[in-house]
Amino acid sequence: PRTTPPPPISAKPAEPPAVSMTVATSPQPEVRLSSDNTGGPLIACIDDSPVLAHSLKKILSTGGYRTLIIQEPMQGFSQLIEHMPSLILLDVMLPHADGYSICRFLRDTPVFKHTPIIILTGRSKPVDRARASMAGATEFLVKPPEPKELLTMIGKHLNKGEKMSG
Repeated sequence: PRTTPPPPISAKPAEPPAVSMTVATSPQPEVRLSSDNTGGPLIACIDDSPVLAHSLKKILSTGGYRTLIIQEPMQGFSQLIEHMPSLILLDVMLPHADGYSICRFLRDTPVFKHTPIIILTGRSKPVDRARASMAGATEFLVKPPEPKELLTMIGKHLNKGEKMSG
């Protein structure tokens, strides 16, 4: 009769599984993909404010863009990978994350290295602009953004490859 040897005995006890705690404000993280303008470029809006997300979606749809609304950035990262937006609008003040850190993280992720990232924030001091720039942000916009200014800024970055006008 063949017996299998017992498993090796480890010198240190097994570590307990890691426990992560998140404070949920809603049962499911809010990730919504608009399907209004099926042909337009996709813009991801990472912002915890449903009011701002709704107004951004309205502004973007008038410009012919589709929107991906992400209210919980760390859980929404898989959505970013899945949908590969053409541009990302990123809030700085998020409940479970710092927008500058998320921007740096996206810049370090090969698939988002060249994706335009526009930082949206209520702060407009030079130090905030410098932090956004150091984190790898493409642009900086004070919120709530002026619709025309936002669409112009997005157009500037998304039409770069299409029309080279001087």
